[in-house]
Amino acid sequence: MPDAGQPGPPFGNNPADGATGEGLTRPLNFQCPARATSADVALGLVDPPPPLLTQVPPIGASSFLVRPPTALTTNATYFWRATCVYPTGSVPGPVWRFSTTACAGEVLRACTPATVLDADGTSYGTLDVCGRCWMASNLRVGVMRTLDPADAGSLLTDNGVNERLCPRNDPALCGANGGLYQWGEATNYGRTTHGACPVGWRLPTDGEWKQLEESMGMSSLELDLTGYRGVGTRVGAKLRTANSTSNFDALFPGYATAAIGTIYDFANVGISTKFWTSSAVGPNAWARELNVGAAATGIRRALEAKRDAFSIRCVQE
Repeated sequence: MPDAGQPGPPFGNNPADGATGEGLTRPLNFQCPARATSADVALGLVDPPPPLLTQVPPIGASSFLVRPPTALTTNATYFWRATCVYPTGSVPGPVWRFSTTACAGEVLRACTPATVLDADGTSYGTLDVCGRCWMASNLRVGVMRTLDPADAGSLLTDNGVNERLCPRNDPALCGANGGLYQWGEATNYGRTTHGACPVGWRLPTDGEWKQLEESMGMSSLELDLTGYRGVGTRVGAKLRTANSTSNFDALFPGYATAAIGTIYDFANVGISTKFWTSSAVGPNAWARELNVGAAATGIRRALEAKRDAFSIRCVQE
């Protein structure tokens, strides 16, 4: 690290030199010794890179953050340089390079295979998300169990049988909507890698959901946040059936939960949908939630109790 009391070049650059798979909306971060009054930044697809911004003010005592005015190009190598500006002159840094992700595109297309069968013989279409094959509709495999609030979330058990709940105990609502699965059922209680999904497929990770969200335009700064994210870029709206521009076509079967009391029952049928990820934290696991309505343009990321029953989209191994 340079001497903070003397003019010097920038340091602490992020993305680091040689970084790969960077998001298309990621900012450029770096630091200058404390006497710097501003910084100039160059960014481009050639070395040396052309000027991007000048006289960028610090966001702290010595930190700088620069957000490119437009999204970066997919699967490209970028060159960038920061120059620390002082009252007595300026000190440029070296040219750094990074490459962007190949994952982008708000319209998802079928991948190979174009269809996949579950254990009951039901066929599902597929979607290519960042080179990973996803199911194009919700999983509906398994034997339907009738939910009685007295079960308090313990109805589905590790008995070697795929089991599901149907919204409002109506088997017709398990058709296009798919089934609702507690996290244990979704992962087959850890006995297989594929869980309730077809062999060769599995529950997506929290990170794979982030890939999907970023491909829909979510800023890399929002990916790790909790609550509703991607509101400004309408990520949730792009994934919903009523407004879908992505072919993801999320429906709204609601979910089963005891989160609002001790009674385990269906909630928000026709209003909301929640999806499990495979990423667990103790008695909880990461999940996603989408809602109907013109204002519900974001997608919620939260830790949810494993005993709740949510929808599933499977991904290919």
